[in-house]
Amino acid sequence: MGPNSHLASILSSSEMDVIKAIAGNSAANGEVWIGAKGDREDAIFSWVDRQPCIYTNWLAGEPSLLYPCVSSLASSNGQWRTDFCEVKKYFVCKHSLQPTPTPTDCYDWSYLNGNNTSGVYRIYPPGTDPFDVWCDMTTDGGGWTVFQKRLNNNTIFWNRTWAEYKAGFNNGINGNYWLGLDRINALSTKDSNNKLRIDLYGNQCLRTGGGTYHCDYETGANSYFFGEWGSFRDAGSIPAEGGPSPNQGAHPSVGRGIGSS
Repeated sequence: MGPNSHLASILSSSEMDVIKAIAGNSAANGEVWIGAKGDREDAIFSWVDRQPCIYTNWLAGEPSLLYPCVSSLASSNGQWRTDFCEVKKYFVCKHSLQPTPTPTDCYDWSYLNGNNTSGVYRIYPPGTDPFDVWCDMTTDGGGWTVFQKRLNNNTIFWNRTWAEYKAGFNNGINGNYWLGLDRINALSTKDSNNKLRIDLYGNQCLRTGGGTYHCDYETGANSYFFGEWGSFRDAGSIPAEGGPSPNQGAHPSVGRGIGSS
């Protein structure tokens, strides 16, 4: 769970219906954890967000006072029962937005401001001027700040100067771009908990216009990437070749989120 999130409290039958609808449209084919918990070995249960426990939906014979945590049979009748807290189950959370006028990355745009559409956003990392980035709001929960995007061969990456790699370059944030080392440094050092994601896609063994890239076909259709890795590992023995063809690419992204695709 991210910041401003907690297991769901359920304060009415209508909220219970919402939980059942969420569970019915997910992989949670059975029980889900909810945010009620027993305070002691008695019948007093409370919600983790400190809401009063004014609505209950206990299964017959429940709650069992031996177990403190509460789950709901959300994909069927929604009734509740207690269980060991260590049991692995799906869960339903509530997330409270805390909008900020100066999001520091795409994670802030998504989880604080509630934006869930991928596109160009302006971010305000500390210690640097604001700048525009591409935010991936759909992959793996969204909130990824993309620092490299290669969609086709319209932008050359391999023959850039150090100054260009430091400052960044692009043919439009909607297209191919490299965010720049200074900006990547600002993003990766402002928080103590970051994730790096790299997405590689496309069959790089097929070369547009005939011919093939160097590939070890024993490793499969996408073995071009292994060949490129071999080029950097042993540059004297394997010739380096060109970048991705029009339907192939890669982009990294940072998560809290940074990333590349």
